This record gives sequence, C-alpha cells and structure tokens, in this order.
Amino acid sequence: VPNLSLVIVGHSLGGGVAAVLATMWKQRFANRVRSIGFGNPCVFPLAITSSCDNIISVTGEGDPFACFSLGHIADLTKALSKLCSDDGFRNK
Repeated sequence: VPNLSLVIVGHSLGGGVAAVLATMWKQRFANRVRSIGFGNPCVFPLAITSSCDNIISVTGEGDPFACFSLGHIADLTKALSKLCSDDGFRNK
C-alpha cells in the first residue's frame, strides 16, 4: 500500500462534513487524513478540540455560522416552540 495522505476540503456544511470525516478516519488511516474547511459550522464541542489537530478551519471575522452549533439549534427550537404555544404572542 502506498504511503499516501488524504485531504478532505469543503465549504460551509461541506467543511463541517470534512471535519467529521477526518476525525472519524484519523485512526483508521494512521493520521494520514486531514480536513480543510472554509466557513464551516462548529461540529465538535470545545472540550475535544485539542484532539482535532488534523482539522484546519478558515472563517471570516463575524461569520455567524462558524459559531452556530447543534446545541444552539436545540435551544432555538425550544424557544420558538414556547413562543408558538403562547396564545397571546401568536395573536398579536
């Protein structure tokens, strides 16, 4: 087997997918896989990012999607659900 490396590149959601795949395949391919993402969303909790040394993420200053995570979506869903169930709010 040749000693090749794999670089997965993506933009936005594709960058997030690239980061997840690079993490999943890091052990399997003996640290020969990396990802480079441009404007990708947050896909890992901050607590485990120290083990993600094979991921490069390039974001623009003030890019809201780079900070938007699944936890944020869950919180937003709960808040919207609560607002929608408030008859006083809905009827205004």
